[in-house]
Amino acid sequence: MADNLKDFIEPIAIKGPNEMKKGLERAYFPELDSLRFFAFLMVFGFHHGLPNLGSWIRDILAMTIDLPILILYGTGGIGNRLGPAVDHALSRNGWIGVNLFFTLSGFIITRLLLREELQYGRIDWSAFWVRRILRIWPLYYLIFLIGFLGLPFTDRIHGIGLGSPQMPWFGLFLGNWSMIHFGPIGSDILSILWSVCVEEQFYIFIPIVIAILGTRGRWIFSITGILIAILQRISLAKSGVQQYQITYNSVAQMDSILAGVLLALALNHEPFRNTIVHLTRKYLVWLILPVTLFLITRNHLGHEIVLRQVVDPVAIWLVALVWIMVAAAGSPRFSRILSWPAFVGAGKISYGLYMWHEILLSLFGSGFMTLAAVILTAWLSYEFLEKPVLRYKRRWSRVESRPV
Repeated sequence: MADNLKDFIEPIAIKGPNEMKKGLERAYFPELDSLRFFAFLMVFGFHHGLPNLGSWIRDILAMTIDLPILILYGTGGIGNRLGPAVDHALSRNGWIGVNLFFTLSGFIITRLLLREELQYGRIDWSAFWVRRILRIWPLYYLIFLIGFLGLPFTDRIHGIGLGSPQMPWFGLFLGNWSMIHFGPIGSDILSILWSVCVEEQFYIFIPIVIAILGTRGRWIFSITGILIAILQRISLAKSGVQQYQITYNSVAQMDSILAGVLLALALNHEPFRNTIVHLTRKYLVWLILPVTLFLITRNHLGHEIVLRQVVDPVAIWLVALVWIMVAAAGSPRFSRILSWPAFVGAGKISYGLYMWHEILLSLFGSGFMTLAAVILTAWLSYEFLEKPVLRYKRRWSRVESRPV
């Protein structure tokens, strides 16, 4: 899985402005793959994949930190507070991992398109679509078939059936809209495909927009799209619709993706790039961890009242943007952690991790062994299904990106 990682993991230089610029001009950021893996872990926790993680953390802290404090000062209980906070963050707010995926996709896709324009003078959006088809479709349609037809060798996974009215919607990457129209589909294996549908819809028009608009038009489009998404959430929340009708709405989700687009546009402009990197390294890198912990331990993000439904997603993608900048141009400590081959390798197969995890949870239940099984299955999927198809991407690739 990670046999070639050393060939393309590059350290981020941090000494001066020339090194800073070189770091941000890399073709590939392995640190962003690590963010993908952590985004998946949040989703896995949200789907009750790690129900005992909080207790595990509590017990470790009780023996390593709480016990000495208790002996010296007669007080303690850090683990007793942190353990339940972790459980709450995963079980109630782990869904924000999907929003991190969205923001990462918007950033990476736009950045590659801008590099293509710089190198060739134009963007070939038909080649972009072919690359996306080769990347997304093989595994998507395999999970699609499993979800609708089931697995013949087990009695734990039954398909929804060929007669489902939602099947053609999912087949056309409109599954999120079908669940708004018909209601949530009765299969966790299929329901997770809603986010892939949203991204595929995004992939249709973003390369065209980047290709036909100038710099000012791209900024106007991105900012306007973000405002439209926020207004859509306001309208839906005030109308009293069910939460899933907001969550699955592509328009209401577009600000998470367009925020990534906006960051890529900003980093393509040197004065903005230098300012953003300076702020990240001097201030934001020290604030991101406590702010993230504060955010994810809030009570049921994005739910309950109109203000939370509208504002919380904005706070989530703002934090996601900072994490992207910290990963791409932050401190060397973050770079070393996020460049660790195990994290990078797991992030490289994060698409498979996301797509397979509900099947493995259905078969084996929750726990760390299931997580290990998901990683193994995703690796096998990448090696024997995705990678053979991805090799054809070279014929359609116009700029250097992540090695297959």
